Amino acid sequence: MKPELLTQLEARGFKTFSGTYNLNLIGIRSKNQVPNKFKDRFIVIYEADGKWHELEFPFTSLPGHYYLKNPSRINGTAVLIHNRQYRSCWKLGLHRGKYEALTQVGEMAVWRDNNKDEIADFNGEEESGYFGINCHRASEYRESESIDRWSAGCQVLANPSHFAVIINLVKQQIKNGYGDTCSYILIEEDYLNNPPQEKEQCQVKDSESQSKSQKRSSPSSEKPSKKSTKRKVPPVKAEAKSRKKSDKK
Repeated sequence: MKPELLTQLEARGFKTFSGTYNLNLIGIRSKNQVPNKFKDRFIVIYEADGKWHELEFPFTSLPGHYYLKNPSRINGTAVLIHNRQYRSCWKLGLHRGKYEALTQVGEMAVWRDNNKDEIADFNGEEESGYFGINCHRASEYRESESIDRWSAGCQVLANPSHFAVIINLVKQQIKNGYGDTCSYILIEEDYLNNPPQEKEQCQVKDSESQSKSQKRSSPSSEKPSKKSTKRKVPPVKAEAKSRKKSDKK
């Protein structure tokens, strides 16, 4: 049986994936944010050995104190827009040229937070483009408690061993023929508690295959901005669990 989270996402128009090591990467943004702390949940759901597996790890979908107070762009720090699916947005590469991570290769959408306080804001003008929104780890050696400079908009795993699991699963996806790019869904914790809307605009880019290539651009390149709407996703069970079959990115 397909995991309930995937069924709920499909009912709202998101694309989910099945097949051996065809990964579903999902970020759940906590409604109980504590500034500068890893309060969000990174979910990986995939099939292997005829079963569904679901893993959950602590991470942040928000920038840390340093970059909220010291934006690297004049128009503010990037805050990835939630309740969206970013198709074929990541690919294995080097984060800041240093270590293997998931690096941005497809369009993503952000809000800009420029009031220089320690709270990430979910409003304002929307920008879509290539901003270097990667998925990477914090410390190489230990689980991090504070975000600090680890994120300026990237999706960051608190524990390096958890991050290593994700990278290894991506390599399994490639090995099993499901493409070298990964799609990503980011939702708010209460989002799935609300009834599905008829025509939800949950996809930034829609393509039939997770492996469909997207042109890589410089992290500094930008696309025209557009207004975004704010929506508010339920807790998901933490442990790896098994289930049955589904479709991919």
